[in-house]
Amino acid sequence: MAAVLTAVVPLVSSPAAAAQPDCGERDFCLFAGPRQTGPILFQQTVTVHEDYVELVNVEDVQPPIDPRSARLPGLPEGLACVAVLYTEPHYGGDTQEIPYGYPLDVEALSELTGEQVGTIDADCG
Repeated sequence: MAAVLTAVVPLVSSPAAAAQPDCGERDFCLFAGPRQTGPILFQQTVTVHEDYVELVNVEDVQPPIDPRSARLPGLPEGLACVAVLYTEPHYGGDTQEIPYGYPLDVEALSELTGEQVGTIDADCG
């Protein structure tokens, strides 16, 4: 008698819910699809220390990516930032900007144009 194998696949209510667990609460993520769906093209944890934050700065994204949406973490009180996505490596070409910051427990969700990203920079003030 042959054994029958079955698999239990959890049901997910939406594509965004499927992508969400892969992008941690302190992660800076760029997704291939709109509304934080599809594969994560870029992911880096934003580390929050007592007196500073390690922000995302990548001068040469290799290979370049073409994200359609982003999820950026909240930051400590008093810190407001903008992620600047350049179309070319080494801060060249056109840019897209994604604002994010306080409060710590609220992420920034943004839709992007799908343009190539060759540099990721953060500017805070």
